[in-house]
Amino acid sequence: MKKRVFSLVTLFVIFLSITSCQKKDDLLYSTVGSIDKVTILDIEPMGDNYTWMVLGRNDDDHDKTKLYYCTIASNALSTKSKRCESKITYNDIEYCNDTLWICGNNMKLHYSLDTGRNISVGGDTTFDFSYFDAYPLEKTDLKKLYVKDGKPFYAIGSKDLLDGNFYCYNNGKNVFKSSQKGFGLNDMVIYNTDEAYVAGYGSIFHVSENGATQKMEDIGDENFTGITINSTCLLTCSYSGTIYRCDLGSEKWEKMTSRGKKLLHIASNSKGDVVVVGETKDILLSTDYGENWTTVKYKEGNKISCLKVINDDFFIGTEKGTIIKLTHDNVALNND
Repeated sequence: MKKRVFSLVTLFVIFLSITSCQKKDDLLYSTVGSIDKVTILDIEPMGDNYTWMVLGRNDDDHDKTKLYYCTIASNALSTKSKRCESKITYNDIEYCNDTLWICGNNMKLHYSLDTGRNISVGGDTTFDFSYFDAYPLEKTDLKKLYVKDGKPFYAIGSKDLLDGNFYCYNNGKNVFKSSQKGFGLNDMVIYNTDEAYVAGYGSIFHVSENGATQKMEDIGDENFTGITINSTCLLTCSYSGTIYRCDLGSEKWEKMTSRGKKLLHIASNSKGDVVVVGETKDILLSTDYGENWTTVKYKEGNKISCLKVINDDFFIGTEKGTIIKLTHDNVALNND
């Protein structure tokens, strides 16, 4: 009888352990809203929790991009207003000091002072990129932009996997001075307001001293598609499905996991949560600054096109124009 009771208790404990693990691996999806006939490329908060700018690619004409002004109420898009539609392929938006900056293909760098109603190409020679026309090797499709003190400070651009440029502010002479790289550049994060880490095809490099020093990291042989930073470490993902981690202040990169998936985007918050997404139905999660990882099946169906952290909350944009907030069941992502 004692053995039977013990067996029943043991089975019950095993059952609880299994169901607990299954619950921990669930993701909750809260649809914030959707914008018809666009692929979400970027989401940028406008200095508060209630207004966003959303950049999307026109699904009917992939050569056009659209910019929307959205208000948020009760974790949902309460209003959305199309500000502009352009034949320019924009890739990134940044908001700083009441100015919205937009960068895109063929060295396009524009700005708006009225939440996208009117887009300016500069206004004086400080923002004139025509000097790049004489140097075609310096001219790329701008992918990411960092604005500091109201001015474009760093940017990355690429033509293809083997051709990329890093740009930094040039003391008022022109917006940027350029340095050619022998590989395409995919993503950039900022450290201590004036340093940057750039991930690309085959390598990662560290930028300091306002762009004057650019040092290759001791890591390579991967197409590093995304990079993120938190209070503890740097994390990068690769197209091969590998995730690497480097503690801040260290130069040693450590392979944390290799899932054999086509990873594209990585983001982290200040609480130690990290999310990685790619071209497959898998989402990779960590709740301890990238030390340990769980694979969760993406159940929403629409392909993920962007990943964003806003006030420590994770949001994904999809190729069908949907914006979704992610919450991890049991170990909640930024749930107080």
